[in-house]
Amino acid sequence: MKKLRIRIDQWVKSTEAQWKTFPIKRQRFLTALFFTGYSLMTLLMIIIQIASKKGSDSKDMPPIRHIITKPADVTIKNKAGYHSLYNSSQNNQDEKPK
Repeated sequence: MKKLRIRIDQWVKSTEAQWKTFPIKRQRFLTALFFTGYSLMTLLMIIIQIASKKGSDSKDMPPIRHIITKPADVTIKNKAGYHSLYNSSQNNQDEKPK
């Protein structure tokens, strides 16, 4: 393990020394180039994953739509001391306006 660690440390030091020999302008260009390549690869992989999931799961999953009304079989229960706007507006329809 010690030999492996020593070899890795030597490789890192030699690579860093080579990097420092480049002019600053070249270092900035290479950094921008590596970052751009990484970003493009990441974006490409995201697009591929979305396309592959969309093709296989679109038949199994129903479309997502806006909920217009609550389902008929759902009942809303009030807890003691808790008044929801939905239930209080329904209960107050019988009262006369002041």
